[in-house]
Amino acid sequence: MQKIYPRIKFLFTFRSLNRTLQEFIKIFGVIWLFIEALSFFFQETITAHRLSAFTLTVFFSIAISVYLSFPRLSYTCPYRKSNLEISISVGDLLVNLKDGTSHIVIGSHNHFTLQESQISGRSLRSQVVKAFYDQRGDRLDRKIIRSLPREKIIGKVGKTYKVAVGSVAVVELGKSKAFFLINQQYDHKNRQLYDMQKEDIWLGLCNLWAAVKSNGNQLPIAVPILGAKIGKAPASRMSLVQLILISFAIANRSAPITERLTVVINPDDYSPGEMFEIIRFMDGLDL
Repeated sequence: MQKIYPRIKFLFTFRSLNRTLQEFIKIFGVIWLFIEALSFFFQETITAHRLSAFTLTVFFSIAISVYLSFPRLSYTCPYRKSNLEISISVGDLLVNLKDGTSHIVIGSHNHFTLQESQISGRSLRSQVVKAFYDQRGDRLDRKIIRSLPREKIIGKVGKTYKVAVGSVAVVELGKSKAFFLINQQYDHKNRQLYDMQKEDIWLGLCNLWAAVKSNGNQLPIAVPILGAKIGKAPASRMSLVQLILISFAIANRSAPITERLTVVINPDDYSPGEMFEIIRFMDGLDL
């Protein structure tokens, strides 16, 4: 019900009604053209039931146009020229990892500790630790540090390492891999120093696709809206999705990255209006 109400409410906005009208005109025209074609062969029958045919055409045109315009929770756009699919979906990112159906991307702060620690919280990183490392954050941090080149480690306080923003750590989790994109500046006491910068976001995305290209074996990959909420990026969710897709499109031109990219939206962040705009943007991508 939480998702149904905003979707129904959006259905009656100007943007949605305008799209519904456009769909109605197209569908009505196609059906009525078909009926007119039939009238050449069954003129008497069509003429006798013309009012009924008109009424049914209007009814089905309205029903189909409302169905097509109803705000979606998922959408897939195939790009045949590049032989890939891009999807947008509302749901749990970690489902892809647990099922072994896809690699995933997780945004992370830039401090990691090798000292034994219990982790809590609702971030994606915290959920991974709970699911795969028995709430031991240091076990995941150790794997992240080991996966990074030495030059990416730019500082150390005790057993806590500082990593360069824009770095990408690749950690195997079950049958899949998690690509940890270091995109948040924290201090050694786990306090955020400042909000993300646009330059850091773009640099991180460029490095991310390079890492996926090298380590992903062109398998499907799922990515959250990096920088939203915890990252406090200076951009709307719509802008962040655009950055993710544009950077992916640019990186994919030199060599294929994956057969399927899925952008996953947290159910708490779902907005029918944003989904409407994202779908329009996806349809316009040149891939």
